[in-house]
Amino acid sequence: MKPRRTHIKSRAGCHTCRQRRIRCDECRPQCLNCIRRGVPCDYDEAESSATAASRSAQVDGPPAQAQVLSADDVELLPSHLIPLLQRPVSELPGFTDEESFLVHHIHDMSQRLEHSDTKNVGFCTSVLPEFIRIAFLVHFVRDCICGISSFHLALLTKSSSMTYLSYKYRAKALQGLRETLALTSGPGDVDATLAASFMLSWQAPDSFEFCQTMKGVDLALKEMAERNYTSRLRDLWGVLIPESLVAASSSHSIVPLDAASVALQELRKHVEHNPELVRGVKELYNFVQNIRIAPPGRMPAEQIQALYPVRLWLPWIPKSSYLIDRKDPSVLLFCAHFHMVIVAIGGLLPVTVGAFAIPRRAECIMVINTILKQVLPEPAPSAGHSHTNNKRQESFRELMQAPLMFAKDFQARYSST
Repeated sequence: MKPRRTHIKSRAGCHTCRQRRIRCDECRPQCLNCIRRGVPCDYDEAESSATAASRSAQVDGPPAQAQVLSADDVELLPSHLIPLLQRPVSELPGFTDEESFLVHHIHDMSQRLEHSDTKNVGFCTSVLPEFIRIAFLVHFVRDCICGISSFHLALLTKSSSMTYLSYKYRAKALQGLRETLALTSGPGDVDATLAASFMLSWQAPDSFEFCQTMKGVDLALKEMAERNYTSRLRDLWGVLIPESLVAASSSHSIVPLDAASVALQELRKHVEHNPELVRGVKELYNFVQNIRIAPPGRMPAEQIQALYPVRLWLPWIPKSSYLIDRKDPSVLLFCAHFHMVIVAIGGLLPVTVGAFAIPRRAECIMVINTILKQVLPEPAPSAGHSHTNNKRQESFRELMQAPLMFAKDFQARYSST
């Protein structure tokens, strides 16, 4: 007998879903149904906390999402992910329960960042909402989203089943992308190609495949510029700096890589309480040292492949990434230093500037600095703060100086483009 599909009654859905009498996933500020249809998504802010708290008591059976994860997988999930299993699965046309759960996982991450005004602390997180929108229109982009979602869940749970799903969806996405590239492309196809290529680069198993997918990103951006396509996704990449201009100034570094190494060593001392951050800082430091010792050549493929180790910070801090929307200073500082390294290397490797959205990375550093100023305001002389707390806040502000120098120098150098 086929198991009964889960149903969770919702009285707190958005106005649009309630008017259409369809199930709402209640994600804020926009639910998946409204994103798919491209319509406004408004909620009744007068909803009581008692109503919100009662949602979990309205489940008629085991959550549909839990059918995707085994019991062992669920036990391995961090506690802050368990509520996601209690959310309703939206009635998304053409989506299986497995796809719905995986898309919801990424959508939940994206919405929490947007709701806390931390979406722009990373370039990858800033483009996720647009990737999700395109995923409702193009199947192989949906496969990319599912692949990224299962990839993250595999990192969190060490689950072999999640690892299998990440490979399965990645293979499906590659096949769909290749079939599209074989046809005549229009603006929508180029948008989808750009989104899929960038997401596939995050999951690339080696530097060669990473290079191939990043070439796809570069080609899509150039085609958009040549044909003057209007694209929300292209706008997220920012101003594309001509490679000739970058190459003319790449003979001298923006800030010596020695300075980046010193900054990473100092950061490591302040994140010792978090093993994931320690590992991430160590990987960044080793990457900078390797570039210093054996810099890549002038061939485009060599320069792109050199950035394979820093294609994404998620594999280093899969659990700590959930602290970004809480504005955890240590995690924000790690993100700033991650962007600092890419901005520094981008000044040395001109081919990488456009595809890696280096101008946006510099902007991310400035955003993080603004958030840290809000989280760690300078104490007034009469505020009565403890000496230990004042010293900690001053340490965080000092640690931001190196990323800020890289960002400001880059922006000043290329502000005329």
